[in-house]
Amino acid sequence: MARPQFLLILSVEPEKIAMDDLPDTARYEGDPGPFDGIRLGYNVLKNPIERSEHFIKSIKTLSERLPVKMVYRGWLGGLEQVKRDIQAIESSWRDEGIEVGSHEALAVDH
Repeated sequence: MARPQFLLILSVEPEKIAMDDLPDTARYEGDPGPFDGIRLGYNVLKNPIERSEHFIKSIKTLSERLPVKMVYRGWLGGLEQVKRDIQAIESSWRDEGIEVGSHEALAVDH
């Protein structure tokens, strides 16, 4: 069965990101940075499939607005691969009789 969650890592090069570079809605009141990277996680199993578009949009927006290179599964780029993996994970769970984001999906201890 496909893994229900994956991480996308946006590594920052050549500059580091300071908190002032981020929009107010993304600011963290703790460490002001600078940071070496941003890690976004998305659990396909626990979220309704329509939320995946928000995750994809977040990745795209960050990669367009910040000095980052997107690294996914150890290689650069791959936004289309992220979309395919989300679809494959969703399909795998559906084959098991579980719709992602459903009460049954939330009950899966994974």
